[in-house]
Amino acid sequence: MPFALRELARMNGEGRLAGRLDLTRIGMAGHSYGGVSTMVAAGQRMGPGGQWFFKEPRIRAGLVMSPNIPIQGGELVALYRDIRIPLFHITGTRDGNAVPGNKEFDPIQRTLPYEALTIPHQYLLVLDCADHNSFSGLKYGPHAHGPEDETRYTRVVQDGAVLFFDAYLNEKMASLAALRHKFQSSLEPTDRFEWK
Repeated sequence: MPFALRELARMNGEGRLAGRLDLTRIGMAGHSYGGVSTMVAAGQRMGPGGQWFFKEPRIRAGLVMSPNIPIQGGELVALYRDIRIPLFHITGTRDGNAVPGNKEFDPIQRTLPYEALTIPHQYLLVLDCADHNSFSGLKYGPHAHGPEDETRYTRVVQDGAVLFFDAYLNEKMASLAALRHKFQSSLEPTDRFEWK
């Protein structure tokens, strides 16, 4: 992340993008290991005892799809104590382990980062029947490959992401209100959406 942000600053100073990037309004989104990267950039501690810390203070909001809890274990509240930004956590009821053959992973674990965070401006979306690849448009199982299709899952994630980043990066109150009070109407009754 520091390298990518340095490159954005460089591009904002020269070339075709010079002066066009607002580096005070940076959001980050990631899926699976990219979700872990987003959590780490937000302030999640890593390693034994949470000794490794790579928070990126220039990130103002994050969208985390299929988040994992830290593999080294530890008290989640302590590992997340330095997270201070809005996060939108997205998973599915069939969002199991992405590693083939590992059947021991309970998808409910992907809601634990949201549950452990006590700070405001946290959002959780659990899409009914969505598996690990549903957010990419791959429809045929957790280890699918091939062409991507627009699905209800990809549409919902796109709509939610636009409202979330518009609310927290562009500070648009109408988008915040729509996220909190209208977004749920686009979901199925068996989906779960909540915020704190």
